[in-house]
Parts: sequence; structure tokens; C-alpha cells
Amino acid sequence: MSLSTEYLRSILEELQSKHTPVTGFVLSLISATELADHPAVQELFRDLPILLSGFVANDQTAKLTKRWACDYVKATCASEVTALVQKQTGLHFNARGATNTQLETFAISEIAKTMLTVAPRLWDMTGVLLEANPALGRRDGNIRSGHDYGGPDLDMSSINSDEYWKDEFDLPDVEMESGETRGVAQGPASASDSEDEYWRHKKVVCISIMMQSTHQRCNALQSMVGIFLHSCNAPEAIVELLSRIGISVSRSAIDDAISSLSREAASDIKELGRTCCTAYAYDNFDVDIKHVTPTVEKPQDTLLHLTSGTLLRLDHGVTTEDLQCSEELWKKSDVNPANHRRIHGIDWTQFINLHPEPLHPSNLTRRQCFNRWKFLHDLITHGPEYFRRFANVLEEPEAIDQIPLVKSRQVPAESMDINQSSVSGNSDALSNLFRQGGVGDPNETPGCTDIGNHVILVHGDLGTCERVQSLLQSRAEERTPWRRFQFVVFVMGLFHLKMAATDALWKIFIFPKAARADDTSLMKMVAEIRPKETSKIASKPGFRRMHEVVQHVGIVS
Repeated sequence: MSLSTEYLRSILEELQSKHTPVTGFVLSLISATELADHPAVQELFRDLPILLSGFVANDQTAKLTKRWACDYVKATCASEVTALVQKQTGLHFNARGATNTQLETFAISEIAKTMLTVAPRLWDMTGVLLEANPALGRRDGNIRSGHDYGGPDLDMSSINSDEYWKDEFDLPDVEMESGETRGVAQGPASASDSEDEYWRHKKVVCISIMMQSTHQRCNALQSMVGIFLHSCNAPEAIVELLSRIGISVSRSAIDDAISSLSREAASDIKELGRTCCTAYAYDNFDVDIKHVTPTVEKPQDTLLHLTSGTLLRLDHGVTTEDLQCSEELWKKSDVNPANHRRIHGIDWTQFINLHPEPLHPSNLTRRQCFNRWKFLHDLITHGPEYFRRFANVLEEPEAIDQIPLVKSRQVPAESMDINQSSVSGNSDALSNLFRQGGVGDPNETPGCTDIGNHVILVHGDLGTCERVQSLLQSRAEERTPWRRFQFVVFVMGLFHLKMAATDALWKIFIFPKAARADDTSLMKMVAEIRPKETSKIASKPGFRRMHEVVQHVGIVS
């Protein structure tokens, strides 16, 4: 409430008679612990915001009050930044000692928690400055979510990629051996959670720039951005720009981090490879170097043909003893010169009893049981709406020899300047991968782990399979198992097996003209569901188109 001037003058005269300045009286009043519980003191504490607002509103004290408030906020924020850059906060990053564990455990959410705990006022201040105009901030958020009030509504926030892919491939949630559930998300994140995460990331970036400017080694976020730029092959000009504005570390620091990670990766590759319980996979990739310097050998070629590979740990209880069968396989191999006069070929009837089939309660074979399940699944999924109600009743197909789901571990190998489009290129690629894995023949490579009687599983595409088989045939006359790659067992991937099976179906049921003459032929069914693509499917359909033909004809037939 407002007091009269006469009353205020009487109070001031009373204080003057007691030789007590107003400032001293107020300071003494709030610092006296004995009077902390006095109602007048409590009222003063409670109404302090009103008192400060009065100083700001007064023409004589406004400038001084605002200057003090600014100085106090600056000192507080500077103190919290100083606290954040201390080593114990865990936000320092040594590029020369970068490890893969640091990359795997890096999370912006954890950095945000640290910043919020150590520097709460700085965190709030940064958020206020980033969203100085809440109305504009909300509109930007609506645009990011797919709602632009300047045009028609488009609700993109309701689209969830996990749900999309679940519908596309019908992937169920599965439980791993460790008890962890892997699969699609249970539901899309709310728009408010996405918006909070958006602002949280921005605040982390802004405060990280302040921290690095204060302490050069406090650069966890900048280091991760730099490594990411390197992985994207970002131009040096972009790296330099982001480094100067404090979002990334310098090019030299990135190179130091990559060198450290490469040394650790080389050690991990050897550690996994020397267990002799490892599979190798490799494939080719191309890099187009736009500004390459022409040479006499390659005056115009700017396309580099390289090879990448990875090492896969064999799980599911596989031991090294299970893989000690190289000599036995070599004695039975068709490429073994000792078996050249042997009648080649495999009796397919031997596969019939691979999984002995006991009598089923339904008196159906396993194939018949699966066909029954597949018919019901297609009817419920693609049939009339009426059958959707039975989706919860249909169980999963019966498992025959189910492979447990485990979390695989792989270690990417160093990229190789090798063109594996030839047989010799595959020989060089395999030799390079085995050298990186630390295995080989000690007589030729001292210090490596002797491959001995072990076999090594090698994965690749169909073209790689053909070239590896040619390599094994051409090396069959070599004297040592290492030189003739006796230990290599090539295993194609499931995707390439599907490609080969789809190609076989096309060659049997579509390519021959006689196979299209019957009214019940596959081509007649294709003409019903894809009448405009019959000529393309009959000549050269490609894997994807033929895969869809098999899938769709199988559903409707």
C-alpha cells in the first residue's frame, strides 16, 4: 500500500534522530538472524520482488538497478560455465586418445543432464534467449511438426517410421536371450516430447560453444561433430567454417581422433580374428574423385573401386572345435586334384532326412502345416475386412529348429584399395582381411595366429561367390593349405539366396515360351495382376519386380 508523505517524513526523522541510515537499517534488518522470524522481516522477504520492481520503475534507480542485475547475471553465468569446464564433469575430450567407447556412450541427453545439474541458471537463461518470442517459437514448432497455419493442415507428427516398417514387413516384437525386447516402438513420441528435445539440443549446442571458448579441451560435442563430418566426407571448407564458429574441432584434431580410433580398431580386429571363431564379409564400393590428378596409366578415370569388409563374431555356442574340419572338407572337395576322377554331384535325397519329421497331431506334414498357416495369414492380412477380427487368434508358425536371437558383434575392417571385380582382386581382398584379423601361416607371416585345421566362413554377394569358387579352383594345385585357401567356406547371405531362388523361378516358369501356354501358368496370373508389365516380366524383370510377382501371386492364388 502507498503511505502518505507526512508519515514517511516522520519515519525518516525518527531514523535520523537515531543516527541510522536507511540503507544500514534495511541491511541490518535482513542480516539479523535473531529477527528472521519477525513478521515484518518475513513480509520484507516475501515482497522482495515488488521492492525490486519498484526500483526498476523509479527513474532515479532504474538504470543502476538494471546494471546491477546484469552484472549479477553475468557473474552467475560465468561462474557456472567455469564449473562446467572442470574435468570432473566428464565433458573433456582428448582427440589423440579417442576411443570407440567414447563414441558409443556419447549422448546429448546425458550432456543436457550435466548442464542442467551444474549450471541450472545458465540453462534457463539460454532457453529464454533461444525463445525470446514464444509466439514465433510456437509457430516454428508447428511448421516442424507439419502444421503450418499459413496453409492447409498436414499432420506429419502422427507418422511413425517404426509403425510404417512394421506394417510393411510385418515384423513382430521379439525377446532376446538377455531378456531385452527388440522390435518396433510401442507408439509414436508425443509432439511435446519432440519439441522439448529440439530445444534441449539447441541449448546443449549453445552452452557447448561457451564451454569450448572458455576451455579448449572442453569439446566433447565439437569432437563428435568433427568425427561425424569426417564420416560424411565433408569438404574441408565446411569443417573449417564450423571449427571457427565453435561447433566442430579443427581438421588436425579430427585427424588425431581418427588415427586413435583406427589404432584401436586394428587392435579389436586382431583380437576378434585371432579367436578363430569369426566370419568375414566383404563387398565392393566406389568413390568418385572429382578433382583427381590425371596420370599416364589413368588419364581420365576418376572412379575408385575399393573394397570394404567386416568381422562377425560367431555366436550361438559356436566353438573353435566346431570349425576344425578343414582337412576333412578338403579330402571331399571337388576342387581337390585327388578327386578329379570322382563322380561329382550331390544326391539331393540326402537332404530329406536333414530334419527328421515326426508324426504331427494334425496328420499334416511340415510343409502342409506351413502352407495352412500362410493361407490363413494372407486371408486375414489381405482378405476381406471381416477376417481382420481373427488376427489375434492366429499364432506364429511352428518352429522347427529356431535360431535364438542374440545381439551380434561386428568390427569393421580397414577399407582396401582393391578392385574385387576379378579373381585376383578377391584373392588380394581375402589375404588383406586375414592379415588384418591376425591369422595366417606362421611360416609366411611370422607372429600371426596359425589357421591350422580351422575353417573360416566368408560372406559376400553372388558375384563374389563365383569369383571365390574360381579362386579355389585355380589355387587347388598349391602345396600348402594357406596358399590354396583350403580353409575358406563361402556362405551366401539370405538375401542373395532369395535372389537366386527368384531367378530360378523365372527361368523355369516364365522364360520358356512353352511354360506360358497353359491357362494355369504363372504368366497367366501375372497378366491378371500386372497386365501392363507382361513384356517386361517375360524379358528382364529384375529382382524387385520378380520378387513382388512371387509374393502377390502367392497371396491371391
